[in-house]
Amino acid sequence: MINSGILVPFIVDPNSQALEWLKQTNSSAEIVLQQDPKLVSQLELSVRFGKVLIIQEVDGIDNYLVPLLRRDMVRQGPRKAVQISDKMCDFDDNFKLFLCTRNSSAIEILPPNTACLVTRVNFTVTRAGLEGQLLGVTLQYEKPELEHRKSELLQKEEALKVGFVQTQKMSWLFLTRQTKSGFQFPCALFAVNVFLSTLTYTV
Repeated sequence: MINSGILVPFIVDPNSQALEWLKQTNSSAEIVLQQDPKLVSQLELSVRFGKVLIIQEVDGIDNYLVPLLRRDMVRQGPRKAVQISDKMCDFDDNFKLFLCTRNSSAIEILPPNTACLVTRVNFTVTRAGLEGQLLGVTLQYEKPELEHRKSELLQKEEALKVGFVQTQKMSWLFLTRQTKSGFQFPCALFAVNVFLSTLTYTV
């Protein structure tokens, strides 16, 4: 869900597990601290050249990120641009942004107008999570065939989630096109919501 979601992930990562995973899956990613004075310049370059940018130690969402999170794109001929701080920057569709924090309360204190712009992902270790890991190790040792079956089921579940996200994207694209063509927004929204609810139930 981190890589395939529509919204930018806001990741609570107390033990830096998610950060290490992001580094492995995005080997060319740029990493910068939110407190770094060069952050805005690094963000502009990443947006323009389609890089992956990981911002660490995020305690809140600065105002200059809001247009980017909302995807407030401006068409300039065949090019797309987005405002970052006081500049308009060309936008490359390959650009990806990840917001990471070790502060478990940072995601809870986000104001509603910015909280709705990100996907919340919590990597905080819980007792249930540790029990699951220990169970996995035990099964792998005692009943490897059960652990293999469990892994297959988890992969299928993840594939269904990815498919659901892709369907969401297609549905909202359909909704946008229908709205522009004069189709009534409430009717289109109702149809999309009914369709997505059936998919959610299936998943």
